Amino acid sequence: LYYSSEVCMVGYLMDIYCIDRGTLLDKPTLDTLRYPNRHSIHCLVDVGQCRSSGFELLKDPDEGDDIYCRAYTLDNAGNDMVIDHAREIGNCGTCDSGGGQSNGYRATIRGEVVGSGKVPLLAVTNVTAEDDGCPGGATEPDPDSLDCTAGSLSACTYAHGSMMMVSWGILLPAGVISARLLKHRPDSLWFTYHIRFQMLGLFLATIAWIVAIFCFDVFTPGPGDGNSIPFSHGILGMVVMSFGVLQPLNACLRPHPPKGDTPKPLKRYIWECIHKFSGYAAIGLAVVTIALGTTLPAKREAQIAFQVLYGCILVCIAAVIVLLRMDSQNFDRRSKIPQNDNENNHELNSISGKREVYHEVERSAQAVL
Repeated sequence: LYYSSEVCMVGYLMDIYCIDRGTLLDKPTLDTLRYPNRHSIHCLVDVGQCRSSGFELLKDPDEGDDIYCRAYTLDNAGNDMVIDHAREIGNCGTCDSGGGQSNGYRATIRGEVVGSGKVPLLAVTNVTAEDDGCPGGATEPDPDSLDCTAGSLSACTYAHGSMMMVSWGILLPAGVISARLLKHRPDSLWFTYHIRFQMLGLFLATIAWIVAIFCFDVFTPGPGDGNSIPFSHGILGMVVMSFGVLQPLNACLRPHPPKGDTPKPLKRYIWECIHKFSGYAAIGLAVVTIALGTTLPAKREAQIAFQVLYGCILVCIAAVIVLLRMDSQNFDRRSKIPQNDNENNHELNSISGKREVYHEVERSAQAVL
C-alpha cells in the first residue's frame, strides 16, 4: 500500500445523495457509511436523485471499525463509467439482462487525483470488476483527505421542515382563520391579525423555500425509481409557494369596498373570489404538502417527530376554529341584549309620556268645568 496521485483501488461505490442523507434511500433504517453492501444497484443507477448526484469511492474500514470512509469523488467520466459497468453486472430497471447482482456494488477504479482537500476529485481512467484488482498493489488514500462523516442534508431538512411547519402549518392558516372568523370583533381586529400572520408566515416560508431550492433535488425522476413522494412534494411545494407569493400582490390590487349601503361593484366581487379561493386553495394544498414532507427525513425517528408535531398542530387549529365560532355566537347574543333593553326602555318612556299627557289634559278639563 502506498500514497500516489495515480490511483488503483477496490471499494464500494456510493451515490453522493445517499451519503448526504446519512441513510440509504432504499433502506432508510441503515446508515450509509455502515452498510454500503446493502445499497441496491437499482437505487444507485435507476433513481434520478442518486444517479445525477455523482459517486464516491469508499475506503474499507480499518480492523475493528465498521465505518467506510469517503476516499475520492469521481469526475463526470468516472460517473458515466460506473453507471455503465453497474448496469452491465447488476439487476435493476435499466440494467442489461445478463447481470444478476442486486446489492453492494464494488469495482476496481483506476485514475489520477486532480484535486485536494477532503474527498479529492479523481479523474477516472478505467472501471472494471472487483475481481480484477490492482496487480501492482492498491494505493492507500491520504488519511488527511478521508471523510468518514455523512448526513450533511440533515441540517437542511430540519431547517426547511421546521420553518414550513411554523409558516404553512400555523401562521398562514391563522391568518386565514382570523379573516374568516374574527369579523364579529370591533375595530377591524380581524384585519390586523390577518396582515400580521400573513406577513410573518410568508417571510418564514420564503426562507424555507430558498433552503429547499439550494439543498434538495427532487425534480430528477428516473424510470420506475420510486421517487414519486419527493417529486410530488416538490411540485406541490412550488404550487403552494406560488399561491403564497401572489397573495400579497393580489392584495395590493384590491378595489376599495363600498361604503354604507352602496352595492358591491363587480370588480370588488371578482377580486374577493380570486383572493379567497387562492388563499383557501393554498392552505388546503399545504396540508397535503406538509403531510408528504413528514415522510421524507432520512431518519425514521425524525419522520415520526414531524408527523406527531403536525398532527398536534392540526388538532389545535381545529380547536381554535371551534372556539372562535362559539365566541362569534356568544358575541352576537350579547350584542343583541343591550339593543332589546333600549327598545324596551324607549317603549316604556313613550307609554309614560302618553299617560302624563292624558293626565294633564284631564286636569285642564276639570279646571275649565
